[in-house]
Amino acid sequence: MQDICASAVGLEADVNAWWESIGSRNIIIRNNRFIRCKFEPEYLNGVIESHTMSQTTPAGVHQKITIENNIFLGSDGNIIKLGSADDVKIIDNIMDAPDDEAIFLYNTKMFLFQGIN
Repeated sequence: MQDICASAVGLEADVNAWWESIGSRNIIIRNNRFIRCKFEPEYLNGVIESHTMSQTTPAGVHQKITIENNIFLGSDGNIIKLGSADDVKIIDNIMDAPDDEAIFLYNTKMFLFQGIN
């Protein structure tokens, strides 16, 4: 995915206002190249992001997320921003230096980081 002005992958479950969707399960994001994604400001701040439209929703809305063997280059904002997630694996990814934190987790439990360059 290249030259995307917003998030390349967004997992959204609005539990705050619109109640439009349910959570996600068994997500695998593997063997992708994310080049110059997320270079325009908007409410989603990560190249890959999960959220619930609430900073207080506990872990478990999004479950079993694996982000593995991807390349992230030239992206603004966070590279991976996950909220209200449970059982997250971020394995063997290559990331350059974004403007914000490369990985930002909130209200998330049971996570594994391995082999991040």
